Amino acid sequence: MSERQVATASPLALNAVQLHLLRLFSNPMTDMELAEVKALLIEYYDKKMSDELDDIWMKRGFSQKTMDDLLEKHPKRLFPLA
Repeated sequence: MSERQVATASPLALNAVQLHLLRLFSNPMTDMELAEVKALLIEYYDKKMSDELDDIWMKRGFSQKTMDDLLEKHPKRLFPLA
């Protein structure tokens, strides 16, 4: 089955990145290598999220005062107790 057939064969189709990761993880890998790959993925998505939040922060003109005001006005909504 080709990559395109796999991607369109089910309602939960896999994208190209998911297919690539499946191929990567199908090879023998030590626990250490698996941990390293996981750390790389976490680092990658952490940077993407941080960049996106920085962009939102800049576009909306947020400052440390904005955050301090939010914490002062809505401390329970921002950090609810379990």
